[in-house]
Amino acid sequence: MLSVHSAVIEKRTTPPYPEERLGQRLIVKVVKLTMNPYFEPVFGSITIYDAKARRKVSENFYFDVNPDEIRRMINEKSQCYGDTTRCNQAAFSISCPLLDLFMVIKLEKVLQACEITDASEPYTNSSVRDDRSREKLSAAAVDYCERLGAFRMPLGFMIVDLQKVLMGANSLERSEMNISTVTTGSMVTTTGEATAPLASITGETDSIVSADRVSTSSTSTFRRMGSGTSASAMLNRVRTPLQRRKFLGGGGGGGNDDSNTVDGSAVEKSLETNLANLQPVLLNFNSFFRQEAERLSDEDLYKLLADARRPGGKLSRLKTFTADLCIQLSGGTTEELLMRLSPEMLRVAPFTVGPSAELTKDIQEFPAKGFYMANTSYRQDYFVNLLYIYPKFANLSNRPGTARNISIKLELMNGREQPLPVFFSRGTGSHMVSVERTTVVYHNKTPHIADEIKLRIPVDLDDGHHLLFTFYHISCKPNNKDEEVEFPIGYSWLPLFRDGRLTTGDFNLPICLDRLPASYGYLSPDVALPNVRWLDGHRPAFTLSITAVSTVHPQVSAV
Repeated sequence: MLSVHSAVIEKRTTPPYPEERLGQRLIVKVVKLTMNPYFEPVFGSITIYDAKARRKVSENFYFDVNPDEIRRMINEKSQCYGDTTRCNQAAFSISCPLLDLFMVIKLEKVLQACEITDASEPYTNSSVRDDRSREKLSAAAVDYCERLGAFRMPLGFMIVDLQKVLMGANSLERSEMNISTVTTGSMVTTTGEATAPLASITGETDSIVSADRVSTSSTSTFRRMGSGTSASAMLNRVRTPLQRRKFLGGGGGGGNDDSNTVDGSAVEKSLETNLANLQPVLLNFNSFFRQEAERLSDEDLYKLLADARRPGGKLSRLKTFTADLCIQLSGGTTEELLMRLSPEMLRVAPFTVGPSAELTKDIQEFPAKGFYMANTSYRQDYFVNLLYIYPKFANLSNRPGTARNISIKLELMNGREQPLPVFFSRGTGSHMVSVERTTVVYHNKTPHIADEIKLRIPVDLDDGHHLLFTFYHISCKPNNKDEEVEFPIGYSWLPLFRDGRLTTGDFNLPICLDRLPASYGYLSPDVALPNVRWLDGHRPAFTLSITAVSTVHPQVSAV
């Protein structure tokens, strides 16, 4: 007989198994990159940024489409080539809102003894296009590629407003269309038989965007907005700049009324639908913005992104140079991709090699703050343990002697001060290297740095593991052939594992002018080591940021 005071049993439902939210997929394929004249190797990277949140949404995707004769100009020691080096297609996962996303494409070249603006001069000056000038440029390129092939310098960049691409590319109403629209200020060029959906927003952006429809899908492929109203009709109805900004999610005059909220929500849903059903679209660029040495920081980039949709903004005043780039964008899922590589450069099963299969790299997404993601998809068979290092700024202006053409060599050292081969080569190869270097800003003692260094965290991490930063002066103009290309001018370090936790966050480190003593890696850089000289009296002179994507080391302090 049951007792009257028996405990009440609460029946609880079984919680669902954690699922990894992969977000929507944006497939980016680099079709070609052609320089005129083409006399030196040029390398590129693609990244997605959130302009409103002022953050990176993805890691960098590096691509190299140089022809073989141009590749051979670089010493084999400085580059590791393989099948993955020619991986020119990437799958970006996007879990955040699409309203304020921009794709930033950057170009780099081999370091040479000149300013960044001078390095792009051959691509802007038509007088160097003759045979004699080409031979002179080629001879000079062979010389600095042989000597400085391991070092890079910035060249140019391009900003693509993904909102404009998605709204424009999915508003086509006929099949077999060929639209080529370039928006720079108020200039619009349309070729082929087509309506002009993008022309209705001309003047609202200064970024260069051209879209060529390469799909011959039927009209049922393209989604329609509203009931019986096409997207192009909707765009043509919003006549004033204020109406256009509201329709495209830019807001009105800064108000927070309900109508703006509804408009933004509707546009966001439309963008998500457009991305999911995005058929292959070609973007053609015939010019890039010149990179300026004093505007390399993230702050400068975020200012440009915030200003990109304003007519007559800062982008319209930047100088450009000629470079023909063609990329293809498409949406959907990655299930149809037969040859995929994970962000750790591991093969994703099923990995089917075939004549029609194209190698694709999955790009690591950086979720927004407070958005936590489970690890249950194709990575469930192994753990993720990646570290991203972002050197920001170095100030060696007060260092005595030569301290220009600064490059920072990064190494991960163990407790015995041995470098570990844990860095992913930026040549996009799967080969792991023990050293990575930052790009060089010519004749600059206080360089801003915009590099992303990626490494695989060792599984046996302990208190002896630390990052070693060696600052080098690069001799671009040697006085004799036997002169060393690089010689050290400073050192700094950062312990990678302290109090049982992985070291991440923003750091300001001092720079030591002498070689570091034994067992320095166990100490904090705040400790003034004896018998060594410090730059600026041990004051911070090197700024960097470290981010981890790991299922081994928790990123929450409470765990």
